Amino acid sequence: MESSVFKNPKFIIYFIIGLILSFFINFLGYYQNLNSEKEKLQDKLYLSALSLKYVLPENYHDRIHSQESISQEEYKEVNNKLNRMVNDLKVDALYSLIEKEGKLFLTSSNIKSLDRLKGSSNQFFSERKDFKDIIEDSANQQFPL
Repeated sequence: MESSVFKNPKFIIYFIIGLILSFFINFLGYYQNLNSEKEKLQDKLYLSALSLKYVLPENYHDRIHSQESISQEEYKEVNNKLNRMVNDLKVDALYSLIEKEGKLFLTSSNIKSLDRLKGSSNQFFSERKDFKDIIEDSANQQFPL
């Protein structure tokens, strides 16, 4: 009489239950890890946004009313600071915008992020129509940018 473990109904039931539990535990671990990564990303983005106000000169945005409000030297200095900050924080892009008359205008940005925006102007106080959609989309997400 030949006895095989695979012919034993208890073994098959326990094997299937173990397989289901294994998938369930792996799914929970993946989901928890994904949420943890999203939280880390949100914290990093929030820290970057908060840090930006300490990098920009005092009353920087309050002084901006037109393209002539900030000198080219000051704009380049701000962009250089943002480039260093991007490298230190290990983020892809930092920029600041202001809204005037319902339009968004670029007030500062690191050069890396501007290089990625093909065909768009990277000059100080240039109107940024492309950012309006990004900001609106991120505001509607569960995890905004």
